[in-house]
Amino acid sequence: MSNAPERWSPSDGVSWRAEIEGYGISSPVIVANRIYVTTAITAQQRPEPRLACDYLLGCLAVFGVPALVRYRWKLKAATAAEGLAGFVHRRVHALDFAVFVLAAASVVAFGTLMAIGPHAMDAGLNTLRDLGVSLARFLGREQTNLWFLDWDEGNRHNTWIISSAMALVSLALIPFRFPTHPAIRVVVAVALFTGVATATIYVPWAVAYGDRFPTGALIALYSPVVALAGWHVVGFLANNHLAGAGLPAVTTRGGHLAASVPALLSIALFVPPNYLYQREMVTRRLICVDAATGSRLWQKDLFSTPPAAKAALNSDATPTPTVWGDTIVMAFGPGIVAVDLEGRLLWSRMSPDWIENSIYGAASSPVTDGEAVFVTMDGEYEARHTSRVIAYALKTGEELWSDTPQFAHDGYATPVVYDDGHQKLLLALTSRTLVGYVIANGAVSWRLDLPVGQPIPSPVIANGRLYVTGGVGSDSYTAAFRLRRNAVPDALWVSQQRADVSSPVLYRGMFFAISSTGVMVCYDAESGRMLWRQRVGSGLGAFYASLVAADDKVYAVRSNGTTYVIAAEDKFRLISESSLPEEAFASPAFAEGCLVLRTVSALYCISGGASTGPGQEVEVGG
Repeated sequence: MSNAPERWSPSDGVSWRAEIEGYGISSPVIVANRIYVTTAITAQQRPEPRLACDYLLGCLAVFGVPALVRYRWKLKAATAAEGLAGFVHRRVHALDFAVFVLAAASVVAFGTLMAIGPHAMDAGLNTLRDLGVSLARFLGREQTNLWFLDWDEGNRHNTWIISSAMALVSLALIPFRFPTHPAIRVVVAVALFTGVATATIYVPWAVAYGDRFPTGALIALYSPVVALAGWHVVGFLANNHLAGAGLPAVTTRGGHLAASVPALLSIALFVPPNYLYQREMVTRRLICVDAATGSRLWQKDLFSTPPAAKAALNSDATPTPTVWGDTIVMAFGPGIVAVDLEGRLLWSRMSPDWIENSIYGAASSPVTDGEAVFVTMDGEYEARHTSRVIAYALKTGEELWSDTPQFAHDGYATPVVYDDGHQKLLLALTSRTLVGYVIANGAVSWRLDLPVGQPIPSPVIANGRLYVTGGVGSDSYTAAFRLRRNAVPDALWVSQQRADVSSPVLYRGMFFAISSTGVMVCYDAESGRMLWRQRVGSGLGAFYASLVAADDKVYAVRSNGTTYVIAAEDKFRLISESSLPEEAFASPAFAEGCLVLRTVSALYCISGGASTGPGQEVEVGG
C-alpha cells in the first residue's frame, strides 16, 4: 500500500466506521473492493437442530411412511388378494419390510460409528449433513444454520439422535402382523434392532459417563423397546404353535398399540432438550462490507453451538478466514465452513467433540495452497484431547488426509505452506515441535525440536528461510532456519528475545517482533544481528495483534486501541501513535488506499490519501 496513514483520531483521518455486532478478534480479509470479517454472537436462543437432526428425522420418517400407509391400506383393503388392489397391497407389504430393514441398518451404521469413536461418528454426521445440503439445494432451499445441537452434555446429543431413530423405526413395527409375514426375517430384524439400539446407546454413555450415569436409567429408557420386541417374538412363537396344532392364530393387534409406546417415549426424550427451551447459544456470522463506503452488503449466519470454554481474551471467532479465488474458508474450532464471495454455502465440516474438550479456545487460522485447505486443531494438554491436522479439498470439503500426532498439544500458531521446488510442505508448529507434512499425502517429511512451549505467533517464510519466535514463561526464543529439500531445516541464527503472542513481520530485509508487554526487536533477517530493541509506548493494554508493514512503516496495535507507527529502519524511530476509543485485538489489514482496523465493536477505514498503485506484497505472519 502506498501512502499508508501515519496519524488519525476518531474525528480525523477516519473515512468510515462500520459497526460489527458480537465479539470476534479475527482479522478482516480484503478481496477486491470488499471486506470480509467473522464474528460470534452470544444470545438466548431456542435450539433448532437443522441438517444433522432434521434430516436424520426426515429420512427415517420417510422410512416409516410406507409402513403407516400399509397399515391404513390394510384397514381398507382387508384381505384383498386379486386385481390392482391386491397387487398394490403385496408391493406395499414388501416395501414395508424393506423400509424397516433399511431403517434398522441405519441404526446399526450409526451405532457402529459411535462405538468406533468420535471421529467416525463425526464423519458419519458430516456425510449426512452433506446429503442434507444437496437435498436442500435441489429443493431450492438453502440452510442458513448448518448445525444447532446441544453439545453441552457431551455424548447425550447422540442419544437424542438415536432415540429419534428408535422412535421412527418402532413405527415401522406397528403394522406388522406376524402370522402373515415372512416369520424368520421379522424375528431376526426385531432381534437385530433390539440389540443394536441398546448397545448403540449404552456404549457411548458408558464411555462418556462411566458410573456417573446410572445404568438403571438406561434400563428404564430402553425397556419398552425390549418389551415390544419380546411381545412380537412371543406372539410369533405362540401363533406358530397354534398353527401347528390346527388352532386359529391369536391376533397381534394389541402389538400395534404397544409399538407406539417406545415411539412416544423416544420422541418425548428427543424433543424437549432440542426444541422446547431457550438457552445461551453462540452463532458464528460472516459479514461482508463495501471497502469504499463501509456499508454492509450482506451477512451470513453459519452455525450455532453452546458456548465453549476459552481464554479470557480469546473469542469464538478468532481464526482469520483464508481466501482463494472465489472461495472463503473459515475455521472456528467446532466447525469449518466454506462459502463463495456472495456468502452461498459450499461445504462444511463439524467437530462436535471439540466443544466439550476446549479449554483456551481456537486460534489457529486455516491456510490453503489453492487445491486443499489445512486446519490444525491442537488439543490442550490438560484436556488430554487428541490433536489433529486435517487437509480438505478446497472446492468440495472432502477430507484428503489427516494426522493425529501424539506429541502435539497446545499449539495455536497458524501453519504455513512451503514449496521447496520438489514438493509442497505444510509446516505446523505445535508445542516444542515443528512438523513438515507432505501436502500430497500427509506424510511427515521431518520433525524439528524447538524450545517453544504453547506457540502462538505464526512462522514466517521468505527466500527459502523460516523464521520462528515464541515462548511462554521463561521460554524466550527467536530463530531463523534454512529450509532444505526432504531434510530437517538448518539453524542459521538464534536469539533469546521473543514475541509471545503477536506474529512477527519480515519487511525490507528486517525481521520485526514484539512481545505482549511492548518490547519490540528488529533483526537483520540475513545475519540475525539485533539492530535495535525498544519498548513501544506506555500505558494500559498489551500487544496481541500481529505486526503488519507497508510503505516503510510497521504497525503495532495495543489492546487499548492505540496503534503505533514505527519506521521500518535499522534504528528505532516512532513516527506516531494514534488511538481509537475501543479495545482492539485483531491484526490490521490493507485495502486500496485504506488501513482497516478492527476494534471489539467496529471496523475503521483509516485513509492515507490517494493510492498511487496496487498494494505492496509483504511477508506477514498469520
